[in-house]
Amino acid sequence: VKMAAPGSKGGMFREVTVSTASASRWKSITICTGASASTLQDIKVAESCGGYAYRDIGTSASCMRNRFIYWRTYQDVLELVEESLDLTLSGNLVRYRFQDTPILPKVTVHESHGHVIVLVATVASVHRLVFPHPSQLNRQQQFVLSEQNASSIFYDASLPDEPKNQFLLTPGGSINCHLLVGTSCICSDDHALFVLAANTGAVLIV
Repeated sequence: VKMAAPGSKGGMFREVTVSTASASRWKSITICTGASASTLQDIKVAESCGGYAYRDIGTSASCMRNRFIYWRTYQDVLELVEESLDLTLSGNLVRYRFQDTPILPKVTVHESHGHVIVLVATVASVHRLVFPHPSQLNRQQQFVLSEQNASSIFYDASLPDEPKNQFLLTPGGSINCHLLVGTSCICSDDHALFVLAANTGAVLIV
C-alpha cells in the first residue's frame, strides 16, 4: 500500500507492508443453512471481494483512522479481514462457511448504533453478522493491548446465536429458482433489507 506523505503534492510516497495472513491465524466458523451438498455442486456463483473504510471522526487519536475491512467470497466461504495502518490488530482474521450454500455477490458493511454489521446473502439464506464497533472496544480497556496493539472487532467472533440474525429462504432445502445477485442495506431501526434477483426475472425482498 503506497500513501502520499502528509503535506506533499503527490510526488512523495511511503510504502506500508500489510502482513500476509497465515493459515494458522484464521478463526473458522461454520453456519448451517439447511442446504444439501448438491446445492454447492449445482449452483455456480462468481467469486467476489470488496472493502470498507470506517467513518473517521477526524481526530488524530481516532481509533478508526487508517482502519478498514476487506473481504473475499468463494463458493460457500466468506473471509473477513480487518487491518490498520497505525495499530497491530489481534484476532483480525475470520472465515465463515455457510455450509453447502454459495454466497451471492455482494457483501455489504455498515456502522450502526455502536456496532459493525456485515450483511451476507446466499442462494438459500440471508444473514446479519454483528460485531462491536472499534469506538466501543476502545472504551473497554480490556481490548486495548497497548498503544500500538489492539483487538480487532473480529477478536470474539462466534456462531450467530440469535434467530433474528438469519433467515432461511428455503427451509425445506429445495431451491426452485436460482438467485443470481443481491444487495442489502441497514434501515434506521437496524432492520436489514435484502433485495435479491433470480434467474426467473423475479426480485425477492427480505
